[in-house]
Amino acid sequence: MSGWDKQKEHITTHNLFQSAVFGEEEEGLVDLNFRVVGDFMYILDTRNDVNIEPPYTVLGTDTAIFFDFIEPGQITSEDVERISKYNEISREAVENHLDRAPISEDNLDPEEVEWFDHCTILRHEQFIDHQAGSAEQRQKLEQLKSESCIATVSPGTSLSLVDSEELRNGPLTSLLQEGISVPESPPNLVYLTREIEDEALVLAICEEIVLGSDLSDGGVALNFEDVKDHFGRDISYEQLENAFEYLRDINACRKRRDDGRYLFTKYALNQVLGIRDRLENETVEEHFSEDETETSESEISDFM
Repeated sequence: MSGWDKQKEHITTHNLFQSAVFGEEEEGLVDLNFRVVGDFMYILDTRNDVNIEPPYTVLGTDTAIFFDFIEPGQITSEDVERISKYNEISREAVENHLDRAPISEDNLDPEEVEWFDHCTILRHEQFIDHQAGSAEQRQKLEQLKSESCIATVSPGTSLSLVDSEELRNGPLTSLLQEGISVPESPPNLVYLTREIEDEALVLAICEEIVLGSDLSDGGVALNFEDVKDHFGRDISYEQLENAFEYLRDINACRKRRDDGRYLFTKYALNQVLGIRDRLENETVEEHFSEDETETSESEISDFM
């Protein structure tokens, strides 16, 4: 599986989870009065010297559930260690986290939370591969199961708990044991996962920000902070520079001289719309490697 294919699969898994939350096919988590109240927020527990970064915090009337994901491929020792930290986090740290989380539902009160739990999501085929795989694969799966309840999902199937596992919420456990149907092609609500790769960032800028903007009146000009603020993520400046310079190099945008912002206009819309097809054939790193022998003018503005 290529780097971009792996990223696509991981992003799709996140979007399948979102489809289950909103119940796009049938009853979802929202029908049980659960809402996603925090995306990729650090929870620091200084007393226990541990921290976690759940991709999604899902809050109900009396329960908070943290959902985490295993990337496509092999379950690693690092995965197991990361998931194990959910069992070490204190109630006080969770309460502090919920106090900081953006909760817009009037009927959800963090102070009424009696239970918190966590669930790890794998692709269904990934779970089966480990269940029927080598001794090492089976061992890693058993280690993961000892640290977390597990749910599986794949396009066109359902988000389902495995092995009759249970969460600290009866109705939610019942719903996930029955399985929440998900679509074959979920809407693109999530573009960035925990580990942000260059290709995913490029796609996120193009489809989430640029195509979501009005380009009719001069286009949209973006800088690094605009992207960080839009996604609410701590993205390195080096990675943002790589992404913008890649988009500039393929003529999807131009760099302004006066403020250094990258300008996307309707005149380069074809390059923006074609970004998925381009990434299928060439990663950002491969693109720059091919250009290494050419003269670079990256520090010169496109507007003289």
